[in-house]
Amino acid sequence: MDAIFGWVKTLIFFSLFLTIFMQLIPEKKYRKYIRFFAGMIFIILAVSPVFKFFSKGDLSENIFEQFAYQQESEKVSLDFEYMESQQQEYYQEQVKQAASELIDKAAAEQGFEMTGSSIELKEGSGEPEKITVFVREADETKEQERTAVEEIKIKIADDGGEKKEVSAARSGKLKEEIVSLFEIPEDQIQILEE
Repeated sequence: MDAIFGWVKTLIFFSLFLTIFMQLIPEKKYRKYIRFFAGMIFIILAVSPVFKFFSKGDLSENIFEQFAYQQESEKVSLDFEYMESQQQEYYQEQVKQAASELIDKAAAEQGFEMTGSSIELKEGSGEPEKITVFVREADETKEQERTAVEEIKIKIADDGGEKKEVSAARSGKLKEEIVSLFEIPEDQIQILEE
C-alpha cells in the first residue's frame, strides 16, 4: 500500500509543480514544448511502477550487479589459472628432483659419482623425456667417514674443457637402469663424464 501512496504522491507533486511552472512562463510560444516534455515525464512516472513490478527492482541496479558479478568471476578465473600454473611448476620441480635422486642412487651402484643432471619433461604429462647425467668415476679409496680435511681446490673459471660421453661399455648398466626406471628410449639418455 505504501508503494501505491508514494506513486500517487509523486504524480500529484509533479502535476502541482508543472502547473506552477506553466504559470510562470511569460511567452505562450514555449508552452507547447514544455507541455510536450512534461507529458513525456508524466507518462514515465505513471508507468514506472509497472516496470518495477516486472523487473523486480531498479534496472540500473540490476545492470550494476551483473557487471560486478562478471568482473568477480573473471578475477576468480584468473586466480585459478595462476594457481594451476604454479602447481604445474612445483610438480615439475618435484619430478626432476625425485628423478635426480633415483639416478644418483643408480649411478652410485654402478661405480659412478653423479655431479649433475639435466632432465627434460614431456609437455602435459610431466614424464621424463630426455635425461643427461654428468658423472665421474667414484673414488674407490674413499672411506665412509673422514676426519681429516683433504686439499681443497677452488675452480674460478671453466677451463673450456668439453664434457665427453662415457663409453658404452662403462655406462651400459647405468643406461639400462635409467631406461627401466623411467621407461624412455636409450637414445634419449646421455651420460657425460667431467
